[in-house]
Amino acid sequence: MGLVFDIEQPTIPVEGSDDDYAVRRIYCVGRNYAAHAREM
Repeated sequence: MGLVFDIEQPTIPVEGSDDDYAVRRIYCVGRNYAAHAREM
């Protein structure tokens, strides 16, 4: 099964190398997590 359009794969550079690393997931961590948890 094909896709209707191409999906761009996000990458980040590997320090000390000419290579890139494919990013699959991004996790956000906040300093004020407890305050946001109380809001929920």
